[in-house]
Amino acid sequence: MTENRNDYQQQITRLFRSATQSIKVAVSWFTNAELIRVLIQHARAGIKVEVLLSADELNLLRHKMFRELLQASGQVRKLGSALVSEGGFMHTKAVIIDNKLAYGGSYNFSRNANTHYEQFRKWDDKELSDNWERKGILTDFNSWFAKADDYFAHVTDPEAALQKFLLQYGQETGYSAVISADNFPEEEYIARKEKEQEAKSKKEAACNLYTSANGVTTQTHTVAPNGKIVPNTSGVTSKPHHFYGGRTALINTARSSKRTHTLSVFQKRCLESNFNFLKCGIQRNGTLVCTGELQPENCDRYKFRIEFREGHAPVVFIKSPQIVPKPEIHMYREGCLCLYDPGEFKWRDTTQIAQYTIPWMVEWILYYELWKLTGKWEGPEHVH
Repeated sequence: MTENRNDYQQQITRLFRSATQSIKVAVSWFTNAELIRVLIQHARAGIKVEVLLSADELNLLRHKMFRELLQASGQVRKLGSALVSEGGFMHTKAVIIDNKLAYGGSYNFSRNANTHYEQFRKWDDKELSDNWERKGILTDFNSWFAKADDYFAHVTDPEAALQKFLLQYGQETGYSAVISADNFPEEEYIARKEKEQEAKSKKEAACNLYTSANGVTTQTHTVAPNGKIVPNTSGVTSKPHHFYGGRTALINTARSSKRTHTLSVFQKRCLESNFNFLKCGIQRNGTLVCTGELQPENCDRYKFRIEFREGHAPVVFIKSPQIVPKPEIHMYREGCLCLYDPGEFKWRDTTQIAQYTIPWMVEWILYYELWKLTGKWEGPEHVH
Protein backbone atom coordinates (compact mmCIF):
# COMPACT_ATOMS: atom_id res chain seq x y z
CA MET A 1 0.00 0.00 0.00
CA THR A 2 1.39 3.39 -1.00
CA GLU A 3 1.45 6.05 1.69
CA ASN A 4 0.16 9.53 0.88
CA ARG A 5 3.13 11.43 2.25
CA ASN A 6 3.48 15.17 2.58
CA ASP A 7 6.40 17.29 3.76
CA TYR A 8 4.50 19.50 6.21
CA GLN A 9 6.51 18.25 9.18
CA GLN A 10 9.68 19.42 7.43
CA GLN A 11 8.03 22.73 6.50
CA ILE A 12 6.93 23.33 10.08
CA THR A 13 10.38 22.42 11.37
CA ARG A 14 11.90 25.01 9.02
CA LEU A 15 9.34 27.56 10.21
CA PHE A 16 10.25 26.92 13.83
CA ARG A 17 13.95 27.22 13.03
CA SER A 18 13.39 30.53 11.20
CA ALA A 19 12.08 32.23 14.35
CA THR A 20 14.26 34.90 15.93
CA GLN A 21 11.87 36.18 18.59
CA SER A 22 8.78 34.06 19.14
CA ILE A 23 6.85 30.96 18.13
CA LYS A 24 3.13 30.64 18.76
CA VAL A 25 1.42 27.30 18.14
CA ALA A 26 -2.31 26.62 18.43
CA VAL A 27 -3.30 23.05 17.68
CA SER A 28 -5.89 20.61 18.95
CA TRP A 29 -3.57 17.61 19.14
CA PHE A 30 0.21 17.77 19.48
CA THR A 31 1.92 14.39 19.73
CA ASN A 32 4.69 14.77 17.16
CA ALA A 33 7.82 14.32 19.28
CA GLU A 34 10.18 15.73 16.65
CA LEU A 35 8.31 19.02 16.45
CA ILE A 36 8.06 19.33 20.23
CA ARG A 37 11.80 18.66 20.47
CA VAL A 38 12.51 21.56 18.09
CA LEU A 39 10.38 23.84 20.29
CA ILE A 40 12.31 22.75 23.38
CA GLN A 41 15.59 23.59 21.64
CA HIS A 42 14.34 27.04 20.67
CA ALA A 43 12.97 27.76 24.13
CA ARG A 44 16.38 26.91 25.59
CA ALA A 45 17.95 29.28 23.06
CA GLY A 46 15.82 32.17 24.35
CA ILE A 47 13.03 32.13 21.79
CA LYS A 48 9.63 32.84 23.35
CA VAL A 49 7.56 29.69 22.79
CA GLU A 50 3.82 29.59 23.45
CA VAL A 51 1.82 26.43 22.79
CA LEU A 52 -1.97 26.38 23.02
CA LEU A 53 -3.63 22.96 23.03
CA SER A 54 -7.12 21.61 23.36
CA ALA A 55 -7.92 19.96 26.68
CA ASP A 56 -8.18 16.62 24.89
CA GLU A 57 -6.49 13.83 26.82
CA LEU A 58 -4.67 12.59 23.72
CA ASN A 59 -2.09 15.32 24.35
CA LEU A 60 -1.11 13.49 27.54
CA LEU A 61 0.85 11.13 25.30
CA ARG A 62 3.58 13.77 25.33
CA HIS A 63 3.15 15.12 28.86
CA LYS A 64 6.81 14.46 29.71
CA MET A 65 7.99 16.50 26.74
CA PHE A 66 5.59 19.33 27.56
CA ARG A 67 6.98 19.35 31.08
CA GLU A 68 10.45 19.60 29.56
CA LEU A 69 9.29 22.52 27.40
CA LEU A 70 8.01 24.29 30.51
CA GLN A 71 11.33 23.73 32.25
CA ALA A 72 13.02 25.34 29.23
CA SER A 73 10.94 28.51 29.86
CA GLY A 74 8.35 27.70 27.21
CA GLN A 75 4.65 28.02 27.95
CA VAL A 76 2.04 25.31 27.39
CA ARG A 77 -1.63 25.98 28.02
CA LYS A 78 -4.95 24.33 27.27
CA LEU A 79 -8.25 25.85 26.29
CA GLY A 80 -11.83 24.66 26.26
CA SER A 81 -13.38 21.34 27.09
CA ALA A 82 -11.94 17.88 26.50
CA LEU A 83 -15.34 16.80 25.18
CA VAL A 84 -16.67 18.05 21.85
CA SER A 85 -20.22 17.57 23.10
CA GLU A 86 -19.69 20.11 25.89
CA GLY A 87 -18.78 22.87 23.47
CA GLY A 88 -15.77 25.16 23.47
CA PHE A 89 -13.44 22.58 21.94
CA MET A 90 -10.25 24.28 20.69
CA HIS A 91 -10.05 23.31 17.03
CA THR A 92 -7.68 25.91 15.59
CA LYS A 93 -4.46 24.78 13.87
CA ALA A 94 -2.00 27.61 13.38
CA VAL A 95 1.66 28.60 13.67
CA ILE A 96 2.72 32.24 14.07
CA ILE A 97 6.40 33.15 13.71
CA ASP A 98 7.75 36.41 15.21
CA ASN A 99 4.20 37.84 15.08
CA LYS A 100 4.76 38.36 11.35
CA LEU A 101 4.14 35.07 9.56
CA ALA A 102 1.13 32.81 10.06
CA TYR A 103 0.48 29.36 8.68
CA GLY A 104 -2.46 27.04 9.21
CA GLY A 105 -4.71 24.39 7.75
CA SER A 106 -5.95 20.88 8.41
CA TYR A 107 -2.57 19.40 9.36
CA ASN A 108 -2.59 17.72 12.78
CA PHE A 109 0.67 17.79 14.71
CA SER A 110 0.41 14.07 15.34
CA ARG A 111 2.80 11.21 14.71
CA ASN A 112 1.34 10.07 11.39
CA ALA A 113 -0.18 13.23 9.90
CA ASN A 114 2.59 13.40 7.30
CA THR A 115 1.24 10.18 5.75
CA HIS A 116 -2.16 11.69 4.95
CA TYR A 117 -3.58 14.21 2.55
CA GLU A 118 -3.54 17.37 4.65
CA GLN A 119 -3.48 21.08 3.97
CA PHE A 120 -1.08 23.63 5.48
CA ARG A 121 -0.54 27.03 3.92
CA LYS A 122 0.71 30.53 4.55
CA TRP A 123 -1.97 32.96 5.62
CA ASP A 124 -1.98 36.42 4.10
CA ASP A 125 -1.67 39.66 6.08
CA LYS A 126 -5.45 40.07 6.12
CA GLU A 127 -5.79 36.79 8.01
CA LEU A 128 -2.85 37.48 10.33
CA SER A 129 -3.72 40.99 11.49
CA ASP A 130 -6.92 42.80 12.40
CA ASN A 131 -8.84 44.53 9.62
CA TRP A 132 -12.19 46.19 9.13
CA GLU A 133 -13.85 42.86 8.41
CA ARG A 134 -12.60 40.62 11.21
CA LYS A 135 -9.98 40.05 13.88
CA GLY A 136 -6.78 38.43 12.74
CA ILE A 137 -5.41 35.13 14.03
CA LEU A 138 -2.72 36.99 16.01
CA THR A 139 -5.31 38.85 18.08
CA ASP A 140 -7.35 35.67 18.47
CA PHE A 141 -4.34 33.68 19.64
CA ASN A 142 -3.31 36.29 22.21
CA SER A 143 -6.87 36.46 23.52
CA TRP A 144 -7.22 32.68 23.75
CA PHE A 145 -3.80 32.24 25.34
CA ALA A 146 -4.52 34.88 27.98
CA LYS A 147 -7.61 33.05 29.22
CA ALA A 148 -6.26 29.51 28.83
CA ASP A 149 -5.26 27.32 31.78
CA ASP A 150 -1.81 25.98 32.50
CA TYR A 151 -1.56 22.63 30.75
CA PHE A 152 -1.05 20.71 34.00
CA ALA A 153 -3.76 22.57 35.92
CA HIS A 154 -6.05 20.09 37.71
CA VAL A 155 -3.78 17.20 36.61
CA THR A 156 -1.84 16.12 39.68
CA ASP A 157 -0.55 12.90 38.13
CA PRO A 158 -0.28 13.13 34.31
CA GLU A 159 0.96 9.57 33.91
CA ALA A 160 -1.96 8.15 35.89
CA ALA A 161 -4.37 10.30 33.87
CA LEU A 162 -2.78 9.01 30.65
CA GLN A 163 -3.10 5.35 31.68
CA LYS A 164 -6.72 5.90 32.62
CA PHE A 165 -7.38 7.48 29.22
CA LEU A 166 -5.70 4.59 27.38
CA LEU A 167 -7.63 1.98 29.33
CA GLN A 168 -10.95 3.76 28.83
CA TYR A 169 -10.43 4.13 25.08
CA GLY A 170 -9.53 0.47 24.75
CA GLN A 171 -12.72 -0.52 26.56
CA GLU A 172 -14.88 1.85 24.50
CA THR A 173 -13.54 0.60 21.18
CA GLY A 174 -13.27 -3.08 22.11
CA TYR A 175 -9.57 -3.43 21.36
CA SER A 176 -8.40 -6.90 22.32
CA ALA A 177 -4.76 -5.86 22.60
CA VAL A 178 -3.57 -3.66 25.41
CA ILE A 179 -3.28 -0.06 24.23
CA SER A 180 -0.16 1.79 25.29
CA ALA A 181 1.29 5.20 24.52
CA ASP A 182 3.47 3.57 21.86
CA ASN A 183 0.73 1.80 19.90
CA PHE A 184 -2.19 4.15 20.50
CA PRO A 185 -4.22 4.58 17.25
CA GLU A 186 -3.88 8.36 17.11
CA GLU A 187 -5.25 8.95 13.63
CA GLU A 188 -8.29 6.78 14.27
CA TYR A 189 -8.95 8.66 17.51
CA ILE A 190 -8.50 12.06 15.86
CA ALA A 191 -10.77 11.06 12.97
CA ARG A 192 -13.51 10.16 15.46
CA LYS A 193 -13.06 13.44 17.30
CA GLU A 194 -13.11 15.49 14.11
CA LYS A 195 -16.24 13.69 12.97
CA GLU A 196 -17.88 14.59 16.29
CA GLN A 197 -16.72 18.18 15.88
CA GLU A 198 -18.04 18.33 12.31
CA ALA A 199 -21.44 17.01 13.40
CA LYS A 200 -21.60 19.48 16.27
CA SER A 201 -20.52 22.39 14.08
CA LYS A 202 -23.09 21.40 11.46
CA LYS A 203 -25.83 21.33 14.10
CA GLU A 204 -24.77 24.69 15.53
CA ALA A 205 -24.57 26.23 12.05
CA ALA A 206 -28.05 24.94 11.25
CA CYS A 207 -29.44 26.42 14.46
CA ASN A 208 -27.78 29.78 13.80
CA LEU A 209 -28.97 29.83 10.20
CA TYR A 210 -32.51 28.98 11.21
CA THR A 211 -32.49 31.75 13.82
CA SER A 212 -31.36 34.30 11.23
CA ALA A 213 -33.65 33.05 8.46
CA ASN A 214 -36.68 32.78 10.70
CA GLY A 215 -35.87 36.20 12.13
CA VAL A 216 -36.02 37.76 8.67
CA THR A 217 -39.22 35.85 7.86
CA THR A 218 -40.94 36.86 11.10
CA GLN A 219 -39.65 40.44 10.81
CA THR A 220 -37.64 40.43 14.05
CA HIS A 221 -34.48 40.73 11.92
CA THR A 222 -33.99 43.13 9.03
CA VAL A 223 -31.54 43.72 6.20
CA ALA A 224 -29.14 46.58 6.91
CA PRO A 225 -27.83 48.99 4.24
CA ASN A 226 -24.63 46.90 3.90
CA GLY A 227 -26.62 43.70 3.34
CA LYS A 228 -25.95 42.32 6.81
CA ILE A 229 -28.77 40.86 8.88
CA VAL A 230 -29.44 42.79 12.07
CA PRO A 231 -31.63 41.65 15.00
CA ASN A 232 -33.73 44.81 15.05
CA THR A 233 -36.04 46.86 12.86
CA SER A 234 -33.48 49.44 11.73
CA GLY A 235 -33.11 47.90 8.26
CA VAL A 236 -35.50 46.78 5.54
CA THR A 237 -38.17 44.36 6.73
CA SER A 238 -39.11 41.31 4.67
CA LYS A 239 -42.70 41.19 3.50
CA PRO A 240 -44.89 38.08 3.92
CA HIS A 241 -44.50 35.64 1.01
CA HIS A 242 -44.10 32.00 0.07
CA PHE A 243 -41.25 30.61 -1.99
CA TYR A 244 -42.67 29.01 -5.11
CA GLY A 245 -42.27 25.51 -6.51
CA GLY A 246 -39.95 26.34 -9.38
CA ARG A 247 -41.56 24.53 -12.30
CA THR A 248 -41.97 27.35 -14.77
CA ALA A 249 -39.91 30.49 -15.12
CA LEU A 250 -41.64 33.86 -15.07
CA ILE A 251 -39.12 35.41 -17.45
CA ASN A 252 -40.35 37.58 -20.30
CA THR A 253 -38.07 38.79 -23.06
CA ALA A 254 -37.63 42.53 -22.78
CA ARG A 255 -38.07 44.49 -26.01
CA SER A 256 -36.49 47.80 -26.82
CA SER A 257 -38.83 50.74 -26.57
CA LYS A 258 -38.78 54.49 -26.60
CA ARG A 259 -40.22 54.77 -23.12
CA THR A 260 -38.63 57.09 -20.60
CA HIS A 261 -37.84 54.11 -18.36
CA THR A 262 -39.33 55.99 -15.42
CA LEU A 263 -39.90 52.83 -13.36
CA SER A 264 -36.32 51.66 -13.81
CA VAL A 265 -35.09 55.06 -12.64
CA PHE A 266 -37.49 54.90 -9.69
CA GLN A 267 -36.34 51.40 -8.71
CA LYS A 268 -32.68 52.37 -9.02
CA ARG A 269 -33.13 55.36 -6.72
CA CYS A 270 -34.98 53.28 -4.13
CA LEU A 271 -32.30 50.60 -4.19
CA GLU A 272 -29.44 53.07 -3.85
CA SER A 273 -31.15 54.95 -1.03
CA ASN A 274 -31.65 51.76 0.98
CA PHE A 275 -28.49 49.74 0.25
CA ASN A 276 -24.84 50.52 -0.37
CA PHE A 277 -23.64 47.09 -1.52
CA LEU A 278 -25.33 47.21 -4.93
CA LYS A 279 -24.01 48.34 -8.28
CA CYS A 280 -26.96 49.49 -10.37
CA GLY A 281 -27.21 50.69 -13.95
CA ILE A 282 -29.86 51.16 -16.63
CA GLN A 283 -29.18 49.73 -20.06
CA ARG A 284 -30.18 51.41 -23.32
CA ASN A 285 -33.31 49.28 -23.61
CA GLY A 286 -34.40 50.40 -20.14
CA THR A 287 -33.44 47.23 -18.28
CA LEU A 288 -32.26 47.94 -14.76
CA VAL A 289 -29.37 45.66 -13.81
CA CYS A 290 -28.13 45.40 -10.24
CA THR A 291 -25.19 43.26 -9.15
CA GLY A 292 -23.58 42.68 -5.80
CA GLU A 293 -22.27 40.23 -3.25
CA LEU A 294 -23.72 38.98 0.01
CA GLN A 295 -22.26 36.79 2.72
CA PRO A 296 -24.58 36.41 5.70
CA GLU A 297 -22.99 34.99 8.84
CA ASN A 298 -22.27 31.24 8.62
CA CYS A 299 -22.86 31.34 4.84
CA ASP A 300 -20.84 31.18 1.65
CA ARG A 301 -20.32 34.35 -0.37
CA TYR A 302 -22.99 34.85 -3.06
CA LYS A 303 -22.71 36.94 -6.20
CA PHE A 304 -26.06 37.86 -7.71
CA ARG A 305 -27.63 39.76 -10.60
CA ILE A 306 -31.07 41.36 -10.56
CA GLU A 307 -32.76 42.38 -13.81
CA PHE A 308 -35.86 44.58 -14.00
CA ARG A 309 -37.74 45.69 -17.07
CA GLU A 310 -40.76 47.96 -17.00
CA GLY A 311 -43.91 45.87 -17.25
CA HIS A 312 -42.25 42.76 -15.82
CA ALA A 313 -41.37 41.48 -12.37
CA PRO A 314 -37.66 41.51 -11.47
CA VAL A 315 -35.67 38.30 -11.81
CA VAL A 316 -32.80 37.29 -9.55
CA PHE A 317 -29.90 35.09 -10.68
CA ILE A 318 -27.24 33.62 -8.41
CA LYS A 319 -24.00 33.94 -10.39
CA SER A 320 -21.75 32.36 -7.78
CA PRO A 321 -21.53 29.74 -6.39
CA GLN A 322 -22.89 27.62 -9.22
CA ILE A 323 -26.15 25.98 -8.18
CA VAL A 324 -28.09 23.31 -10.03
CA PRO A 325 -31.71 24.55 -10.38
CA LYS A 326 -34.36 22.33 -8.83
CA PRO A 327 -37.90 22.85 -7.49
CA GLU A 328 -37.08 21.86 -3.91
CA ILE A 329 -34.73 24.83 -3.53
CA HIS A 330 -37.14 27.18 -5.31
CA MET A 331 -34.98 27.94 -8.32
CA TYR A 332 -36.49 27.94 -11.82
CA ARG A 333 -34.82 25.79 -14.44
CA GLU A 334 -33.53 28.96 -16.12
CA GLY A 335 -31.55 29.66 -12.95
CA CYS A 336 -33.54 32.49 -11.39
CA LEU A 337 -35.05 32.36 -7.90
CA CYS A 338 -38.70 31.60 -7.13
CA LEU A 339 -39.14 34.20 -4.41
CA TYR A 340 -42.94 34.35 -4.34
CA ASP A 341 -46.07 32.59 -5.54
CA PRO A 342 -47.43 34.58 -8.54
CA GLY A 343 -50.91 33.35 -7.70
CA GLU A 344 -50.63 34.87 -4.24
CA PHE A 345 -48.68 38.06 -4.91
CA LYS A 346 -48.91 40.37 -7.93
CA TRP A 347 -45.99 42.59 -8.83
CA ARG A 348 -47.21 46.13 -9.47
CA ASP A 349 -45.60 49.31 -10.73
CA THR A 350 -45.42 50.60 -7.16
CA THR A 351 -43.77 47.46 -5.76
CA GLN A 352 -40.19 48.25 -4.77
CA ILE A 353 -37.32 45.86 -5.41
CA ALA A 354 -35.58 47.32 -2.36
CA GLN A 355 -38.48 46.50 -0.06
CA TYR A 356 -39.45 43.11 -1.47
CA THR A 357 -36.87 41.44 -3.72
CA ILE A 358 -33.74 42.21 -1.69
CA PRO A 359 -34.97 40.88 1.69
CA TRP A 360 -36.57 37.89 -0.06
CA MET A 361 -33.25 37.15 -1.76
CA VAL A 362 -31.44 37.32 1.60
CA GLU A 363 -34.04 34.95 3.03
CA TRP A 364 -33.52 32.57 0.13
CA ILE A 365 -29.75 32.48 0.71
CA LEU A 366 -30.23 31.67 4.40
CA TYR A 367 -32.79 28.94 3.76
CA TYR A 368 -30.67 27.50 0.95
CA GLU A 369 -27.64 27.31 3.25
CA LEU A 370 -29.85 25.58 5.81
CA TRP A 371 -31.15 23.20 3.14
CA LYS A 372 -27.55 22.21 2.31
CA LEU A 373 -27.11 21.13 5.92
CA THR A 374 -30.45 19.45 6.57
CA GLY A 375 -31.85 18.56 3.15
CA LYS A 376 -35.12 20.25 4.11
CA TRP A 377 -36.51 23.62 3.01
CA GLU A 378 -37.41 25.39 6.26
CA GLY A 379 -38.79 28.59 4.76
CA PRO A 380 -42.41 29.47 3.94
CA GLU A 381 -43.29 27.78 0.66
CA HIS A 382 -45.97 26.60 -1.71
CA VAL A 383 -44.87 23.22 -3.02
CA HIS A 384 -46.17 21.98 -6.40
